[in-house]
Amino acid sequence: MKRFYLFPTLAALALLLTACPQPTPEPPPPPLELAWQTALVTPDVKLTVDAAAGGGFVYVFNEELPLDGDYSKKWAALWRVDAASGEALGPVKFPDDAAAATLAANGFGCPQPLAPYVVVDGQGAVYTRVALRNAAAQADGCDTFDGSWVASNWAVFGVFDAGLNRTGLAWLKAFGADDPTHAAAYARLARADAGAVVAGAYQADARLLQTQTFRGSLSPDGTLDVALEGPLGEHVYRAFSLPEGWLAVERPDDPDAAGWGERLVRRDAAGAVLWSVVTSQGFPPTEYAAGVPGRPETVFVSGVARYGTPYLGQAPPAVEPNQAPFVARIDGGALTWIRWVHAEETEWFNPNHYAAVPLAYDPAKDELYLGIHSVLLALDPADGATRWITNLREIITGDPGGVDDWFFIYQPQNFTHLFLAGGKLVGVSYSWWDSNQGRGSETDRYRPLVLGFERRY
Repeated sequence: MKRFYLFPTLAALALLLTACPQPTPEPPPPPLELAWQTALVTPDVKLTVDAAAGGGFVYVFNEELPLDGDYSKKWAALWRVDAASGEALGPVKFPDDAAAATLAANGFGCPQPLAPYVVVDGQGAVYTRVALRNAAAQADGCDTFDGSWVASNWAVFGVFDAGLNRTGLAWLKAFGADDPTHAAAYARLARADAGAVVAGAYQADARLLQTQTFRGSLSPDGTLDVALEGPLGEHVYRAFSLPEGWLAVERPDDPDAAGWGERLVRRDAAGAVLWSVVTSQGFPPTEYAAGVPGRPETVFVSGVARYGTPYLGQAPPAVEPNQAPFVARIDGGALTWIRWVHAEETEWFNPNHYAAVPLAYDPAKDELYLGIHSVLLALDPADGATRWITNLREIITGDPGGVDDWFFIYQPQNFTHLFLAGGKLVGVSYSWWDSNQGRGSETDRYRPLVLGFERRY
């Protein structure tokens, strides 16, 4: 019987395998792939942008400035983008001609819309807000200016159905007997089950720079019901739509005298306060918020702390003391965790440049998404740890530093909004849209780029 020595044979085989060069394993593909892109292009120059999601659509609302620079002709554009396909409907002008005529009959003179705001209610109706200022003092072609000082902002609201047909119009110029010429109303919107929450800052005389909060509702038929509340000297600065209610960012006129710079107030759908906490002594750093369905005590927030000012008692790192992007989880008004994003992810982007840090929460995967510059991260909601990180270059080319013609055409800048809509992660980014595919043309314009992403794993 011939003997077979197993262990020496295995040792020789192992030596042979280690002597031969082994193929380098292929890196895994990025966790996202681009399903579609839609550049919202009109002949005019796009300025500030807001966006909201609902019913499988993403709604984008922008300022439009004509190419001749005549601010008296400025208008706002409302778009609807199908999250499943990227197909866009729009733009719809607001205020439209009929609305402008109504506003003129009520003393708005020569309106110049700016600072667009949009939300979608639980029934799929769309609510927009623009601030109007009398542009006659700044532009030719509008001869209604009578030389009097005009307040910088009045709030005008539109109600639209899912087909972008306007069904309502409302405005806020003054409360009671206040002088509408010098009064100013800076309104924010948040989603409601039916209608929209309206909150903001009111100045009876904008020259005095003293504010007071107003709060109320805008109904689906366009009825505006708001009232002043709270002490003089503080106001609602931002508002965020959340499941089962909304989040207010409040700010005082004089942080030094007040002893605080930003306060978060979590309200339920009926407007009752669930919790309230002062987050910062400085300029309000909270710029985005996301909630968890069925857990109203939990809120994820993100933003940028400036000049080393702590957030909820946590000081930013010294990577970039003047601009410190963060993402945090707050439960019942107490900090659960915070991440200073630039301190940990600097290999993916330039930490010295300011960027928005939009958030989106996916309840199906219990995953938190964060955008910064052209980078996307998935975080564990329990502790903020990174599950994966990618950027647009890797998604498009397979290489985190790669580039191809897509970038010359669309030239994406920073993500400004993230949503879960139509089964996709949808991002809105500013883009220098080049209609001539990298060769330059007279139709190059700065405008929104809406991107729909599919998960690979």
